[in-house]
Amino acid sequence: MKSIRFALLPIFAALLGACGAAPSSTSSMEKSSFSSQNSDLSSFIPSSSEENQEPILHSSMPEIDLSSEDSSPETVASSETVSSSMQSQSEDRPEPGQGAWSLNSSALPKNPSSGTLQDITFTTTNGKGDTISFFGSSLRTGEGTTGLEKLSVANTIQVSKNAGFFYMTSGSASHLEFRIAHITGKDGSGTFDVTGVPSIYSADEMTADNGTLVELCRKTTEDGLYYDYSCDLPAGRFRFANESNYAVYIYYLNNLA
Repeated sequence: MKSIRFALLPIFAALLGACGAAPSSTSSMEKSSFSSQNSDLSSFIPSSSEENQEPILHSSMPEIDLSSEDSSPETVASSETVSSSMQSQSEDRPEPGQGAWSLNSSALPKNPSSGTLQDITFTTTNGKGDTISFFGSSLRTGEGTTGLEKLSVANTIQVSKNAGFFYMTSGSASHLEFRIAHITGKDGSGTFDVTGVPSIYSADEMTADNGTLVELCRKTTEDGLYYDYSCDLPAGRFRFANESNYAVYIYYLNNLA
């Protein structure tokens, strides 16, 4: 019996050795399989660089949105700049001083029975009581109404088309503001503007044909019935000329100085 037992011992040892090795092999296979699965899953798990790209992509969207939103403020800013410029021009407008004066049709001689006033002199007075003198031609005091709007031009200085003018012969001026009638006409083709276009020339000593042409600023009144003009004079006097094909009707002409 002992011999049989001793003979069986190597067999049992071999079996035990085989059983002990099996778990080790299984563990190795499981580890290998898990490692293989991990390598497959790694393609679905974002790497650290991909994680960094995500916030960059998200942060880039607000940048685009902000740039599109900024386009509106830029327009507003642009409008504010224009408004500021216009406000600045308004603030630069001189306050009427003792040298200021105003001219209207009351300064003109009485209208002739027909036609226009030729080679006339007329005057106004500034705040200091000084006389401001003018010489003009092809002028008259306006009467009645004109245009589709039946706009009254009574008591205006009517400056004839192509030929009317007046200029300063004494005194001084620096900043002019004046209002004229905005006149609309109509024919078979429709309505159109028949308002005369004034020209202002400036020199220290004016004549009927000298001086520097002055740039004018024009604005239409809210009701659309009048044009308001303004300008700064580079020299101390001016000539008002109508070189256009329609009459000009002046309600007032003021010098602010």
